[in-house]
Amino acid sequence: METQRILRRSSDHPAGLAVLEDPRGLVVHILTDIRVDNAAQTCDAVLDVWRDKGKPAKLVLNLTGVSHIDSAGVGTLMTVAQKVKAAGRPLVLCGLEDAPRRMLNRTGLAKLFQISDSVDEALRGPIVSGAGAGIVTALEQPRVLRTRCSWDGEELVQRRPHRGLWLTMILLTAILAAGGAYGYWAVETYRGRLDLLPAMQGQLAAAGQRIDAAETALQGWSTQRDAWVRRLTRVEARLGGTLRAARKEAEDIAARAERRMQAALDRRTGALESRVDGIEAAQQSADARIAGLQEQLDQLKSGGSQDFTQLHDQLHRQPTADRGAQRTGQGNPDLTPVRATIGPERVDFELGVNRDRQLVSGISLDVSHTDVPHQRFSGRIRLMPDARTLSIRGQGLQHPFVFYTGSDARPRELVITRVTRSAVVGYLLVPPDAGPQAAPGGAKVFSTQASNVSPIEGGN
Repeated sequence: METQRILRRSSDHPAGLAVLEDPRGLVVHILTDIRVDNAAQTCDAVLDVWRDKGKPAKLVLNLTGVSHIDSAGVGTLMTVAQKVKAAGRPLVLCGLEDAPRRMLNRTGLAKLFQISDSVDEALRGPIVSGAGAGIVTALEQPRVLRTRCSWDGEELVQRRPHRGLWLTMILLTAILAAGGAYGYWAVETYRGRLDLLPAMQGQLAAAGQRIDAAETALQGWSTQRDAWVRRLTRVEARLGGTLRAARKEAEDIAARAERRMQAALDRRTGALESRVDGIEAAQQSADARIAGLQEQLDQLKSGGSQDFTQLHDQLHRQPTADRGAQRTGQGNPDLTPVRATIGPERVDFELGVNRDRQLVSGISLDVSHTDVPHQRFSGRIRLMPDARTLSIRGQGLQHPFVFYTGSDARPRELVITRVTRSAVVGYLLVPPDAGPQAAPGGAKVFSTQASNVSPIEGGN
């Protein structure tokens, strides 16, 4: 009975690899994840084992247990596939975990490899995955009628069935040849893409390095961020204490300032109250004095009214010549006290701007400007026969403008009561014996008692 060695284990392999020998091919089990830090070493180790074993007819990479393959790991698989293909040998991947399978499918590189689910399936026949999967061939071993298995870590022995099944094997071989031819045609179709694999491997390796560098930088930034957070926490705590102290100090300063202001206000209030009390006392005294003066004035008015009536009758009894002499001051000297008690005569007038009018004999007024908002006016007074001109500037309401003529030393008073844009309204007070001989321009002449005229000591 014919026997055949199916599988042999080899302990002569680099760390991270498990090598299994079989007449149908070489099985290399990768025991670690393929990353950028070990991708180059893994690639060299797999190719060295494959060359040392004489470049077997088939190379199977068992990726069972490999949970992660980055871009550099994909570049390793593509490099191994290129070297094996250049020698005319197929490369089969088996035992792919979910993460590596998603990586190959996402990058579109899964269609460039033959992928099997198990090592036995990979050794029995090629399974083409992706766009090159035109024919999927599975060579089943003939049914074993009798099997004797011994496993001592070295070999597994099976008995072959009857030779009558050789015809079936030939048929299957022909099918295999057809599938291989089709597979070769499919691979040749993608030869151009396979030629780009080395450049893609370098780019993927560089991208992997950049990604790892970015991850390292992100880790560094995360560490720095934590440090900054701690520093900011400490600074915030210090600032909180400083702000509380500053707030308390500001409150104390405000309280002291308020107390000082209150004390100053109390002092000022006391001084003002004292001044107000003094003013009230002075006001009461002034009221008492005014009441006494008013009483005296009433007495003077009552006595003066009687004297004025008697003097008026006496004046009317005097001849006309004597009355003229009295006006000039050359008449009866006994009437001098009478003249002192008779008030000045009042001449009311209304005069337009830029108009010249004679108010009484020898006195003319010319208004040149009016200031309505401030109720002031400017102009000039002409005195005849003195041939003098008196200027008036900014004269206000109810403020007498006092002037004198060359005939005597008695004052004349000009008072303005209203100022408009085009005219002024007022009156002129003249001594009684120098009263107006006429009132030009429709001016009205009135006679007032001395008690109604305030004594004026100076001019404007």
